[in-house]
Amino acid sequence: LVADQITNSIVVQGPPAGVEIIENLLDQIDVKADQVMISTVFGQLTLTDEFDLGVDYIRSLNGGVAGRGGAGSPGSGADIPLVPGTTFNPGSIGLGTGLSLYGKIGNSLNIYLNALQNDSNFTVLSRPSIFTSNNQKGIISSGERVAIPTNSNSFSSGGQSTNIEYQDVVLKLEVIPLVNSPNEITLQIALLNDELNGNQILAGAGPNGAALSVPRITTREILTQVTVPNNETIVLGGLIIDRDTESISGIPVLSSIPGLGRLFSRTETEKSRSELLIFIQPSIVSGQNTLDSVQDDMNARYKVSGDVLKMGNGPGVLPPVEVIPVADKGGQSPRAVIIGPGPKKNPFPHGRYRGANH
Repeated sequence: LVADQITNSIVVQGPPAGVEIIENLLDQIDVKADQVMISTVFGQLTLTDEFDLGVDYIRSLNGGVAGRGGAGSPGSGADIPLVPGTTFNPGSIGLGTGLSLYGKIGNSLNIYLNALQNDSNFTVLSRPSIFTSNNQKGIISSGERVAIPTNSNSFSSGGQSTNIEYQDVVLKLEVIPLVNSPNEITLQIALLNDELNGNQILAGAGPNGAALSVPRITTREILTQVTVPNNETIVLGGLIIDRDTESISGIPVLSSIPGLGRLFSRTETEKSRSELLIFIQPSIVSGQNTLDSVQDDMNARYKVSGDVLKMGNGPGVLPPVEVIPVADKGGQSPRAVIIGPGPKKNPFPHGRYRGANH
């Protein structure tokens, strides 16, 4: 019995009975790992007097969510009576992070998305989907790089320079799915949420000891674990951002006069509160039938209409394309095939060789 790691193969030589035993053993252990498609929706909800927390908003939708652990009380066991649920283990949510497990909404993600997008208080930030292998990390990340002035130097000649560093401001989700059974998945979830939150003044950091204005970045990071039925959606929330937005209005020209302009202008501060809601739907992909079902779900989410794929709000992943008819100049309608990876017939799909009987 010789193993070749370079070719990922095993060469077996021995009596026929022994070779047959090893072949049967390889057939049992050399199987493809389950794939998991993770569909997510990141949304921002503007909180109002009517909806002080996102969980109140979720309850207001038709149907609702069944789960445990309301906002501000992780793991408290308080039920949210929305959709009748099966066995649902909310796992552990880190205290003090602000994150709460609002519950699950069954497999009705598309229905909820339609309801959410019709509400002006809710904005879809992104709705990506990824595939990952069982017990392997999948990462969804989007954001920007922001210039941060670190310090300024003045020269005797009168010039000055400012040192700049760039910092990533991202919304990053890491998920490790563990398939417990064909009907249940455990998700290890890590979330990093950066957000620009105005500017802050650094006294003495500017040229000649002047004040320096730099962006203020709010960072929140959480780690949690949850067990959820296959194809059902969980809702995370509780990350609330408070903002103070200043607006200046005044009489043109007069409001710009140095020293006197403030007599002809007015500054107003508007306070707003928003909450980040995250919808996560894991789907086990273990065969062609399951893959077809996942494709149908993606088509429904992104609303395929004729030969035009109409995307919803925010970026996402296009569903797999199929063979489409294309008319040629002669009036015939041949089949145009969009080339992509397809099934390959290989007697040894995992790179092993059958040994000769001697």
